[in-house]
Amino acid sequence: MPKGLPDEVLAHTHPRGRTEFANDPDDTIAANKLNMTSYVLSAGGIHKLVPDGHNGTETTELDNRTYLQQNGRNWYDYTDQDSCGCAGLR
Repeated sequence: MPKGLPDEVLAHTHPRGRTEFANDPDDTIAANKLNMTSYVLSAGGIHKLVPDGHNGTETTELDNRTYLQQNGRNWYDYTDQDSCGCAGLR
């Protein structure tokens, strides 16, 4: 089985309070229409849709409820030890 990401993926966000998860039927339709793996980033986590021409396969790559329980903060509030060197830009 090949490792890593495919050459092209579709990535998009879901706005907070509207759709917290990748359960919008249009996500699966888009993944299948483009025949492209799709990643959905939302307050609820990160979800992956793999097209198969029908319903596709959805997996939760990161669930915010679990992350919050384990780390005491939301996944989207993550900050590291300034690996980007951008702390002075705040």
